[in-house]
Amino acid sequence: MLYHSNKKRYDKTARKGSKNLLFAKSRTDNETWVPLIEKAYAKLHGDYASLEAGYTSEGVEDLTGAVSTLMYTQDLLDTDQFWKDELMRVGVDRLFGCFIPKPDLDDTEEEEEDSGPQSNGLMMNHAYGIIKAVEFRDMRFLRIRNPWGEGEWNGAWSDGSKEWNVEWGPELLKALNYQFGDDGEFIMEYSDFLETWSIIERSRLFDEDWAMSQLWLTVTTGSYLNSWNYGDVSYSIKVDRPTPAVIVLAQLDERYFDEFSGHYRRSLDFTVYAKPAPTSETRKSTSPTGEVMAPTQPPVPAESLGSAIHSSLWDRSVKMEVNLPRAGEYVVQVRIDRDQARSKDYLTENASQWSGRKYARKYADYVASRSIAANFDASSQGSGLTLPAETYTDKTLTDLEIEALAKVQAYRAHKLELFPPKQSADEDEDEEIDDAATSGSDDAKKPKDFTPDKVDHDTIPPPHKEGSEGAKSKMQDGDGSTAEGSDEGEGAESEPEGGEKKGDSDAKSKSDNDENAWVDDDSDEGDGDEDKCETGKPEQAEHDGFHCDGCGGKCIGTRYHCVDVTCPDFDYCSDCMGKGLHPPDHKFIALTADADGELTRGDAEEDRDLGNQVTVGLRVYTKKDAPATVNGQLRTGKVIRESIVMSKVL
Repeated sequence: MLYHSNKKRYDKTARKGSKNLLFAKSRTDNETWVPLIEKAYAKLHGDYASLEAGYTSEGVEDLTGAVSTLMYTQDLLDTDQFWKDELMRVGVDRLFGCFIPKPDLDDTEEEEEDSGPQSNGLMMNHAYGIIKAVEFRDMRFLRIRNPWGEGEWNGAWSDGSKEWNVEWGPELLKALNYQFGDDGEFIMEYSDFLETWSIIERSRLFDEDWAMSQLWLTVTTGSYLNSWNYGDVSYSIKVDRPTPAVIVLAQLDERYFDEFSGHYRRSLDFTVYAKPAPTSETRKSTSPTGEVMAPTQPPVPAESLGSAIHSSLWDRSVKMEVNLPRAGEYVVQVRIDRDQARSKDYLTENASQWSGRKYARKYADYVASRSIAANFDASSQGSGLTLPAETYTDKTLTDLEIEALAKVQAYRAHKLELFPPKQSADEDEDEEIDDAATSGSDDAKKPKDFTPDKVDHDTIPPPHKEGSEGAKSKMQDGDGSTAEGSDEGEGAESEPEGGEKKGDSDAKSKSDNDENAWVDDDSDEGDGDEDKCETGKPEQAEHDGFHCDGCGGKCIGTRYHCVDVTCPDFDYCSDCMGKGLHPPDHKFIALTADADGELTRGDAEEDRDLGNQVTVGLRVYTKKDAPATVNGQLRTGKVIRESIVMSKVL
């Protein structure tokens, strides 16, 4: 069906060279590179409809890997410096565009029939490219092009204008590599350029001397009416030496996936802080057992290196160019603003109007795009996640299923070997009796409970009970004296060994070092036996609703919750934590009370609504000899907010 059943009609309509192209085309007939690039770009975004409108700078970013920013000409504080440092580098490591936004019309104003021409022949809401910048006879000129290939500036220095009637006119034409013609190109003097154009799109290019590091995360923001604040996600950047850097915080491009992008539109913001280098004093703020002690010197004020450039709301990304002044770690605090752009039920209300075939394929591509996040949960996507094409090659489905089942069973057996099921309490008691009978050594009498000092990787210990060594050290000033307003008097430290504190006789059985000790301040005297388990030990938290991801049992006592972004909702009990099988660079928080579970769950049902999820990524460009390591951190429930509220109450 080469001619679609009608060769004459095919020759009449299709064989017209470049004139038959619907979209981009070259001014030179039958030149094919322009439509081929456009077709590849359309494939990248899903279809041609996704290429309609938008900022030219975003297209430049996609095609070149540049980082683009929008600048208002009226905000240029030093136009001489902008000319020397920026415009004179056009075509080297800078690309520039410019446009005049269409003004918002009042009710009393009438819109022109032709949505664009402004005076002097320039179109509004239409981007032009800056091709060349030249200084000639103490004057500054710009060569500019309309990508449509027609329609030019007709002011000063336009083709055939009186300004060209000077003896050095031909020399200027040669310096600009320019010739007159109705081809969409024109010349402007720099002063006229600043007065005429409103916005400049600046794109910074990177050569082989630069390196890029990035990390993408799926972030759950708070409910719709939450305050606009930091605290949902942060990033850390680590470099080994000083380096210039370009930092970009971006959302996923949603042109092709607009139907699945949710009912909110979002705007991003961030601030960069230099993390203080640890000193000998601050290193001593952690005890040998991992307990956080009071700092021995006043905290160092946070050093802000600046914030992202904001040109307009709802942009795909925000950027910042900064010099990282020293080797070390830098913290990027992120804010995510949003507004409801359409109905929450937009998908269900409009799905019947869409092609089911394209709907399914587009959704699969949408899921694939979100899989770039380090914490992407593939198990929750069901059939929406497309499997790699190489999965189905020279093996039948039966062969593949047999292999897959063998892998699943092998993994299950390996996990069972690492984390054997817990024994019942009666079995544990019998084993302890047998061990005590067969061995009189001190080792046999030691409890099997896990203690934080057995862990190779970083754990954040639970708060100490009042009266413990850690609690007292936290309440000390930098000089070691007791903080004003504490419950401890001057004589608290001078008690005779083995003596009791005043008013503390009711709780003297509590061990200062037992992080899981249970205390009921409201209990009456003599009721303590009713609140103990059968073995006589104090009751321990059971963390209802949470199970150990190692052995699968309940987390009795301390629940260790991994806060690394690659381990969403991952917990260990004390026994499994002590095995040291988790990646050593992952941090844990130790949760000792049932109430701690509510802190890690989050605020409300809205926090778990898919509409509150957004995929954001941090890209960091540095010099190749100082590559950056990027890590991310996500909010754990409402721990930080609760601590701030409690500190104000107490």
